[in-house]
Amino acid sequence: MYWKLTLDNTRTATKNAEYYALGHASKFVQHNAVRIYSTNFPGTIETVAYQNPDNSIILLALNPENEENSFQIENNGIYFTYNLPAKSAVTFSWKP
Repeated sequence: MYWKLTLDNTRTATKNAEYYALGHASKFVQHNAVRIYSTNFPGTIETVAYQNPDNSIILLALNPENEENSFQIENNGIYFTYNLPAKSAVTFSWKP
């Protein structure tokens, strides 16, 4: 993932989805968390999951594409589907 602001020729900064994903990570992922899973396939949702020292699981998902994408999350046999809008990020947090 790339963490950046985009500047146009009027020197106006635009925050992109990756900028917000970094904000999600810094709010939910604790110091000394361990990365337990990640995906990065071009044209799809990018994800990274962490286990915090308090055992909570944090899943960050980023949709860098120009259209909505859906993905499925599974934990201990429980599934749900989430529709992530274009150019957006979401964070899920749960205790196992």
